[in-house]
Amino acid sequence: MKDYAREKREKKKAAIKVIWIIALLGVIFLVIVSRFAMAGSDDTYNGGPTNDDIYAMAKRFVRPTIKTINPEFQTSGYNLKMARDSVYVIRSYAETKDDSGESEKTNFEIVIKYKGGPIAIKDNWELLNLHED
Repeated sequence: MKDYAREKREKKKAAIKVIWIIALLGVIFLVIVSRFAMAGSDDTYNGGPTNDDIYAMAKRFVRPTIKTINPEFQTSGYNLKMARDSVYVIRSYAETKDDSGESEKTNFEIVIKYKGGPIAIKDNWELLNLHED
């Protein structure tokens, strides 16, 4: 009889140890998951680029193609259309001044694609087409 009671106590102690180990592992798992869930990240989805973001990136693609040093882009009234998912068509113009001080207007149409990631990084965009008049 004494052996039976001792075995029962030992089994109970072993079962309690296993329960504590499982509970501890559960707490560790919850801490790890909550740290990932609450961690701030720059790569979180922010709803995509705004029209101003898209136009600013279009100007970055167009600027090197214009022959003068400081082209002045239209600040509002540009025409922007979403062609398909993350592909944008922008129509606008830039004004330049030649050596004699005369102003010249360069119309352009650019098609760019947003590939994801931080919006302000040019490598996250792809130039699909650029036409200047």
